[in-house]
Amino acid sequence: MPTFSIIIPTYNSSKTVGNCINSILTQTYTDYEILIMDGLSTDNTLDILNSYQDIRIHVISEKDNGVYDAMNKGIEKSRGEWLYFLGSDDYLYDNAVLSDISDYIKEKDSDIVYGDAYMVGQQCRQAGIFTRKRFNVANICHQSIFYSKNIFSRLGMYNLEFPLYADWDFNIRCFATPYLKINYIDRVIVYYNDMSGISNSGLDDPSFIEIYGIRNWQKIEKLNIQILALENSREFKLGKIILSPIRKIRNLFNE
Repeated sequence: MPTFSIIIPTYNSSKTVGNCINSILTQTYTDYEILIMDGLSTDNTLDILNSYQDIRIHVISEKDNGVYDAMNKGIEKSRGEWLYFLGSDDYLYDNAVLSDISDYIKEKDSDIVYGDAYMVGQQCRQAGIFTRKRFNVANICHQSIFYSKNIFSRLGMYNLEFPLYADWDFNIRCFATPYLKINYIDRVIVYYNDMSGISNSGLDDPSFIEIYGIRNWQKIEKLNIQILALENSREFKLGKIILSPIRKIRNLFNE
């Protein structure tokens, strides 16, 4: 059994998947397998994938019902003790990521280890410790989380009823489970392409909202920025802008 199973969903990813895979193959730690779950790409993604002559790379190309279905299929086929999900347009931060995570796992009893992601579009680091309260407005970037494989047999797989936020739902379930040992490492794990992907489509997930009462966290962040700008404006300081209703909305999500 390899230490890590790295699961990469792909679909027409020819422009980025090479960089993604190369960031894994250049790691100093080599005890891993790469499971590429392709959704029947119609560009030359498969040609690129099949050009790699590395026995650790396994390419499965078949119809799926979206990225989370592909991830679930990857979980079922994985052999690693730890699972890591990487987007086909993302790449590991440096060549010591897997080595550092392996050392951390050996030193500290863990079911989940998560670090930070560098958001390429915003040119900033999504950082720090998450709590259940923080999940009210944001999700951990799933490209910065390592899961012990047995968690999925204990808590279930990604819920396909949530086409946009199944990873958010799964993380909430993990953090709400008191016996799981969840640890944060102060380290950047991945360069994350925050300008693409289904969770950044600007859409909401009605099923997710109905259950958790959470709306697209990017809209809430934008709301916070707008409020701060208004509070610093000359008009507000002169008493011409009343913000109490909108403040109530912001406070609801920041409690």
